[in-house]
Amino acid sequence: MTVRRRPRGFTLIELLAAMAILAVVSVMAVQALSGVFFQRSVLGRVDDRAAELMRSLSYLRQDLSAALDLGVEPPEEDAPPAAPDPSLVGGLRFEDDVLVIPRGGLAVLPGQEGLPVGHVVWQLRDGALYRDVYRSLALPESLSPDTAPLLSGVTDFSLIARNPADEGLAAGWEVTLQTEAWGALRLVVAR
Repeated sequence: MTVRRRPRGFTLIELLAAMAILAVVSVMAVQALSGVFFQRSVLGRVDDRAAELMRSLSYLRQDLSAALDLGVEPPEEDAPPAAPDPSLVGGLRFEDDVLVIPRGGLAVLPGQEGLPVGHVVWQLRDGALYRDVYRSLALPESLSPDTAPLLSGVTDFSLIARNPADEGLAAGWEVTLQTEAWGALRLVVAR
């Protein structure tokens, strides 16, 4: 005679143990996934800041490379020699954290009039670096940019002329930006 065994199911304790193990694994997976999302948001912010920095340095390099020598009117013959203007650095005007670059090569869009020249004004205000373009050879009286900041977290801004000429533009410039996130950044541009 053969004895038949009835198929046996899981006991209540076995089911509870399996559910507890599944719950622990699920909690670990959720924590790992939330860590991935947090790292993604951190890397996204770092990437945005790096893109902001690269865009700002690229604009600054382009502006300095396209700088124009608009010249200074020569003094009259009988006039005594004038004292050098302390705000001129290698042919560019730099004073009180405001850099004014006479620039050529500005795009003239359809419907706009004028020459592709003007002034680009870089200004450090309230811990941010601003860039404004004025499409005329005459600057307005007030240089307060109405644009959004191009680079935030800037604490200092300086310009040094490299191989300055007696008259006209220097052979190049060195711009130093002191930033909160990256420390001192140097940009050297040769003409």
